Amino acid sequence: MTPLVLIFGTDKNDVLLMISMALGLGLFFVSSVVSSLFLSNFANAELVFRLIYLVFSIVLFAASFMLSTFIYKRKEL
Repeated sequence: MTPLVLIFGTDKNDVLLMISMALGLGLFFVSSVVSSLFLSNFANAELVFRLIYLVFSIVLFAASFMLSTFIYKRKEL
């Protein structure tokens, strides 16, 4: 469950899911273009990009989990 679903409710879940997907794909393609500009001379540029993106994704997942847990604990049930 994303923190935004906990804040705005499940009735807006479809819109939040579409926005999250669009932002995720946009971030992937923009970061791919930017990294190709900076890592074009590097032999393992694709591997470096994948590792950076993997670490970034894990960090965002952990932050989302902690934020969701914090919001859920503070929310009145």
